Amino acid sequence: MKILVTGGTGFLGKYLVKKILRNKVTIFSRKSGKKFRGVKFVSGDITSIGNLEKAFPADVVVHLAATLDEYEPDLFKINVGGTKNVVELCKKYNVKQLIHMSSTAAIGETRFATENSQRNPKSRYEKSKRDAEDVVTNSGLNYTIIRAPVIMGPSDVWLGILKLAKKKFPVIGKGNNCFHVAYVDDVAAIIVKSIGNKKAYGQVFHVATNDSPTYKEFYNMLCKSLGIEMTKKHIPVPLAKMASILHETTSKIRGKRPKFILARSNINRLVRDRKVSTKRAKSVLGFTPKYNTKRAIEETVNYFKKSGLI
Repeated sequence: MKILVTGGTGFLGKYLVKKILRNKVTIFSRKSGKKFRGVKFVSGDITSIGNLEKAFPADVVVHLAATLDEYEPDLFKINVGGTKNVVELCKKYNVKQLIHMSSTAAIGETRFATENSQRNPKSRYEKSKRDAEDVVTNSGLNYTIIRAPVIMGPSDVWLGILKLAKKKFPVIGKGNNCFHVAYVDDVAAIIVKSIGNKKAYGQVFHVATNDSPTYKEFYNMLCKSLGIEMTKKHIPVPLAKMASILHETTSKIRGKRPKFILARSNINRLVRDRKVSTKRAKSVLGFTPKYNTKRAIEETVNYFKKSGLI
């Protein structure tokens, strides 16, 4: 089976590619990454259909390429326009299945959501993920959409978060909101479970840990794994947002992009309720996540400890 993975050198892509090496795999990405034996690499920009076409044909396309950066001027061009390019070429080359990596961000804030819950995105990123989903569902292709909340694992973003925790970064708000996450290996595993699986055609699946702690509980687990005492400091949400606006303004004046972790969109991710049902993946695919929140945190922290980064 020929499998094309867009964004295959990214955080999730590297985990996925390791799991599908028995197939003929092509990676399409702007950035070079870890070299896998027998894997074809095509360099290009997802917004260029000419670049992307060089990676075709394929039997299955797994579309991971996207940006999470709210400050990216071309956010919609990348997340929505790039998806349109993928869909157009999937049709042209008669691709058997398109697996699209989306996000629970497409739903917006929710205390509890199933795959059929009404979507009400607010931020630019959230709206781009909703619009990209619509491109896929209206494509006429055999599609599968995978939605995940915040994905945990060894990444620059999580390294930054762990370093902030060690510096006693305050809890934003009361910390009683639900903070559902998914571990990167589980996200890669459900994609593998969906590849070539006709039961997955025309379906949207959520993937996340089986438990859903509060933000404060999550932070406490994080600190215990780091071997530190959790901060007792809390900062009101409005004050945190004001500080974020100030950071954005000063960054703009200096001609720099605001730090991803300090963005208003990330403050919102911390304080919003986010809990999703994963029952459909279990009933349709027989898929059960291997990682609960505690184990996801420990795997992430241990990776950075062994790397000498924290």
